[in-house]
Amino acid sequence: MAVGDIAPNATFTLINGTKINLYNFHGKYVLLYFIVTWCETCAEGLHILSQIIPTLASKNITVIVVESYNDLGYQGIPLNEFIKSYANSNITFYYGYATLAMTKEYNPNGYLDIYYLLSPSGKIIYIAVVLL
Repeated sequence: MAVGDIAPNATFTLINGTKINLYNFHGKYVLLYFIVTWCETCAEGLHILSQIIPTLASKNITVIVVESYNDLGYQGIPLNEFIKSYANSNITFYYGYATLAMTKEYNPNGYLDIYYLLSPSGKIIYIAVVLL
């Protein structure tokens, strides 16, 4: 995937168990953030996002934070504890778990944290990877 491509559809599971489809967010700007719960840069990234909620809201950006499938094979803390610790229990974001297929599609290189900014039409307009 690259900037300018249409983001592939994917289904993921919210922390409350609800399955949700990425295409449900068409018509909105979406910041799709893949994390793992054992990663310090992911923790800092989530903390920073939770601090700029008014800015994100003013730009009508919906934030979706998904844990890469199976925490990329390493044991981390449960996602709800991660949220409580680093996002001040912020509930204005969507939090969930990526399927294996979604992780392979959006994070094929197994980055610890990777961001996609999607346009209302579903086009990828920005990609950022945090490299250690």
